[in-house]
Parts: sequence; structure tokens; C-alpha cells
Amino acid sequence: MAGAVRANKNLFSYPVVAPIDAVSARYILQLLTSVLVTIIIFVVCTSELSHFDSIDMGVVVASFVSATLLGLGVGLVNIPMFNDYPLYEKIFGLINRPLFLISGVIFLPSSMPRPIQEILMWNPLVHLIMWFRSGIYSEYKAAGLDLWYVAIFTASAVMFGLTMFTTSRSLREDRI
Repeated sequence: MAGAVRANKNLFSYPVVAPIDAVSARYILQLLTSVLVTIIIFVVCTSELSHFDSIDMGVVVASFVSATLLGLGVGLVNIPMFNDYPLYEKIFGLINRPLFLISGVIFLPSSMPRPIQEILMWNPLVHLIMWFRSGIYSEYKAAGLDLWYVAIFTASAVMFGLTMFTTSRSLREDRI
């Protein structure tokens, strides 16, 4: 998401194309790609149609949409930050990779010791992954899942990202 504006800067010479157009197009492209990949993985992993009955598609779709909106918000924050502070881009990349590894994809947060589990719960990705997992596995108990935290964090990220994106002087001056 963060590279959407930088990769399409030649389009901004046209008066009808704005940076938000590139971001919107990238978001839609990423969303459709993720939906297609998810459908393919579901079809390949479930060889019997009876497995689809146990999947709560409402929970899966809601968690999926929340995750994409969180990505949009973080991307909107990062576009002006990466543009104005090149060192921030390197630091974000260094911090972001381990953050994904400890987000509960590989292990269950509830299996971690209590102090570590409490620290992990500050990461909204942990909640999103637990929420998604609870839609796939009906017997999974998402201990510590806080949907309000996810909703507030996601809405805050999107609003803060839109604010930073629209008020960015470097995007308006076309120094990209």
C-alpha cells in the first residue's frame, strides 16, 4: 500500500488523477487478490464439501474486511511518513517483519505464558488472527479476543491515515 503513490507518480501529471486514486486502486487490487487467494486456499485445503458447513463465513468475512481496513489505515499513515522520512521506512520494515511472526499465525497466543500473552494482546493483528481462526474452527476458543479493541484501533488507523495523507505537504507539492 505504501508504494502505491511512489509507483504511480507519472500518472499525477494528468489533472484528473490524484494520489488518493492510486491508493484506492491499489487497495481494491490487493483486496481482490487476497479474496481470490483465500478462496483458492479454502478450496484446495477442504477436499470435502462437508467441511464448509463448519466454517462461519460471517466471522471470516468480518475479520478479513477488518484486516484489510487496518492495512489501509497503516498504509495511509506510511505513505507520507516514508516520503518525508526515508529512515522511518527502514525502521518500519525492521520492526514489521518480527511483528508478523509474533502475531499468532505460527502459535496460539493462549499457549504462551501469561506475561507474554498480555504483551501480545496489544498487537491488533493477534486479535484479527484469533477472530479469523474462530470462524474457521468452531471448537477454537479465542481467549482474550477483544473485538472493540480491533474496531477502535482499525477506525483510528484509517482516520489518522486519512488525516496524514490529506494534510501531507509533500504529496500536495508533488515531491514524490
